Amino acid sequence: MVNAAYTSGDPKRSNGVADMIRVGLLVTLGSVLIGCSSLERPSAKVVDVKLTGQTNEGARVQCSVYLRNPNDTPLPLTETQYTIFISDIGSFEFTDVLAATLPPRGHQTIKLAASFVTDGQDLAGRTCHTSGRVYYSPPGEIRKNLTDAKYPLPWASFSSSVQIEGIVDLEESAK
Repeated sequence: MVNAAYTSGDPKRSNGVADMIRVGLLVTLGSVLIGCSSLERPSAKVVDVKLTGQTNEGARVQCSVYLRNPNDTPLPLTETQYTIFISDIGSFEFTDVLAATLPPRGHQTIKLAASFVTDGQDLAGRTCHTSGRVYYSPPGEIRKNLTDAKYPLPWASFSSSVQIEGIVDLEESAK
C-alpha cells in the first residue's frame, strides 16, 4: 500500500520515494531486532603479490588477501572485485564469485590471479598496485529483506602497492 500513496495509485509502478521508505523501514526494523549486537566489518589486507609464471609472451601474478572476522557469527563471502595494475604493463580487472565462509573469530586467505601480456618484458622491480573489495553476506532474515530491497551487500576493502621481486628465467618458465 505504500506504493499506491506515492505512485499515482498504480501499485505496479514504483518510484524512488516509495523505495526509500521501504528501505528506511527495513533498516529501522533491523536495528530494533538486532539491538546492540551489530556485526563489525571484517578486515582485509594484501599480504603478498607473487610472480607465479612468466614466458616471452606474458606473465601471471597471484595476490594473497588475508581476511579476519572479528565477529562470533560466520560470514559467507559472496564475491570479490579487484584490480591489479603493473606500471608500464597495464591493468587486470576481475570479479570472482567466492564459495567460502569466513569462520567466527577466524581468518582466511584468498588468492586472486591475474594475467598480463608482457611481450618479453620482465616484471621484476616493477610497481604493482592492487585494490579491491570482498563482499560478504550478514546472516539472517533481515539480510534477505535488505537484498530484496536492493540494498547493497557490505564489503571489506583492500589496497596495496609493492615492488614485484624475483627474476624469472624466461627459458625455464617456458618449459
